[in-house]
Amino acid sequence: MGIRKYILSLAVVLFCLSMAHAQNDSIRLVKYTPDFKFNDGIFLNFNQVLNNSAIDKSKIETKEDLNSIDFFKNILSAKTIILYDANGMKREIPVSDIWGYSNQGVLYIQYNDEFSRVPIVGSLSHFVMNVTVQESRFADPFNPYYNPYLYDPMQQGGRYSSTELRQYIIDFKTGNIVDFSKANLKILLMQDAELYEEYNNLSRRKQRKMIFFFLRRFNDRNPLLIPVHEK
Repeated sequence: MGIRKYILSLAVVLFCLSMAHAQNDSIRLVKYTPDFKFNDGIFLNFNQVLNNSAIDKSKIETKEDLNSIDFFKNILSAKTIILYDANGMKREIPVSDIWGYSNQGVLYIQYNDEFSRVPIVGSLSHFVMNVTVQESRFADPFNPYYNPYLYDPMQQGGRYSSTELRQYIIDFKTGNIVDFSKANLKILLMQDAELYEEYNNLSRRKQRKMIFFFLRRFNDRNPLLIPVHEK
């Protein structure tokens, strides 16, 4: 009886190992290139982006046409979406909790409650978006962007809103998002000691001028690997 139990247990272990091996064989890592297409769907978190495991549109409960070019724009304009998880359980997710989505293989990120395309994807990814900022209506002789036509000393509060285009970097090693500046890029380049030293030895003017060049060089030297799920 003991031998039979041993043989049965061994068979179960071998079966599990063979299944795990088969699952691993169905996934391969590929180097990201501009031709790469992410799996279409919604990413609830950054880990799903790293694993290229978007929640497919068919798992989302909606009356929208799945083939509509505005599908994601329409469903994400609501406060919540309803979807079915891997266990078939129905879940209601606040749109504000969603990391982003992929549409036709192109990655979009939600940041500051807005969705924006990520045009440069790599170990260090880059995107831009409009940000609403609060400005003072009172005169500021030291502000080079001061607009005298907006100055109204009689207005209550002395504040107004404006939008400006800002640039950001996503560190695909951590998922952290920082402003796109030479100071932040310099910190991120520390992951590549040789490239960091080269950039750090440049003058401040050249660092500012060549910031995109070094971002791309970092990505070339440190390629982003994305899993592809093969059926």
